[in-house]
Amino acid sequence: TLLGCTPGTYTLESVIQCGSATLSWFDDVFDTSHQTAAEWDTLVQDVPPGSHGLLVVPHWRGVRVPHNDPVARGTVLGWNDRVTAATFRRAIMEGMGFEFSQLLELAEATTGQRVNSVVVGGGGARADVWCGILADIMARPVVRPATVELSSLGAALCARAALRPNDAATPTVLDSQADTFTPHPRTRALYAELRTVHAGVYERTRTIAHDLRRVFKADLQH
Repeated sequence: TLLGCTPGTYTLESVIQCGSATLSWFDDVFDTSHQTAAEWDTLVQDVPPGSHGLLVVPHWRGVRVPHNDPVARGTVLGWNDRVTAATFRRAIMEGMGFEFSQLLELAEATTGQRVNSVVVGGGGARADVWCGILADIMARPVVRPATVELSSLGAALCARAALRPNDAATPTVLDSQADTFTPHPRTRALYAELRTVHAGVYERTRTIAHDLRRVFKADLQH
């Protein structure tokens, strides 16, 4: 919890230790330079929800909220002969979506307030398939403003609110050009089941991750 930019307000912040960087890792390791971002989005869109049973827990660099475990590591379950590079990429996106959903539910439980829609920004938000996956997993509309550079815009809005607290004409990022992605009922139901499975993976694999840390501790220290 961070202090807000005006008195009496606060920001409830959470984080995924390795979010979109997991996709950057995928691109680097599998040398995806022969495919454009738009082509990858098309390939991922063609993979059915649930990624043919491939489930990813993206703890590539440990996990902060809610487990606070730097030793945790990524888990990929459900390898089978239907898995392709596009399948793995979608599974990573879904894995991050499950993490986002968990953090959102924690925020709602902490504040006692329901979040009716989610605003997304950043480079990943430019992909329709990514926004659709998030909407289906979080079971609520995902809104993408005309500008996806929300960090800089948010800082500017906070500065304005602090310097001009009595200004009623505070601008909003939700303009008429925003795109809205609504959950698909059938996909939403599937993801609800998978979200429950995903939520239990950390506890079931925690001991294994810590055992690996113990075995390879000397190597990790170098």
